Amino acid sequence: MSANKSASLEARLKNNKDLVTSLKQLSKYAPTSEDIKSDKYDEFIELVETQMIPYKNSNAELTTAQSGNLSVINNMTEISRSVRSEIAEIKSDQSAEYANVNSIVKMITGQNISEHTKNVRKVRKSLKEGESAPDPISVAQLDFKSRLGNFKSLIALLRTYDFYHPSDAQLSIDALKQKPPKYQLHF
Repeated sequence: MSANKSASLEARLKNNKDLVTSLKQLSKYAPTSEDIKSDKYDEFIELVETQMIPYKNSNAELTTAQSGNLSVINNMTEISRSVRSEIAEIKSDQSAEYANVNSIVKMITGQNISEHTKNVRKVRKSLKEGESAPDPISVAQLDFKSRLGNFKSLIALLRTYDFYHPSDAQLSIDALKQKPPKYQLHF
């Protein structure tokens, strides 16, 4: 444990239990101070274990919520891609409507990051000696709240398209409007 200075509380607790077990096996361990007797260590370990229960419960709830958020995001990503495909079929992938939908879908899926990275590399390669590179701009927006907001923006944009009547009922505006309340993210 000495090599790992940031050992978890649980690991440290286990090491203390092992220490107490070892101390109890030592026949010559008989300290005069009450504070360092093995019975005191037992009390301390029991107290710490009791105090760790709320932490463990909170950690389990957080893990469950994060897992739920991930499945929501994956579902929104797939739906967004399907909507983009529908727009391409209805209007073509060269239309302004497709370009608008595509820009939002890229933010939901994270595709905008790889494209931005390619553009930044291209700009840096084209710089002449002595020219400074422009400051990088964050385009990620991959946190759960941003993705949910972008999904809602996608729905709002689709509402403005009178022509949007997809063949798949799950991609209809009415069906998509039902998604956000179900997709309230857990924090």
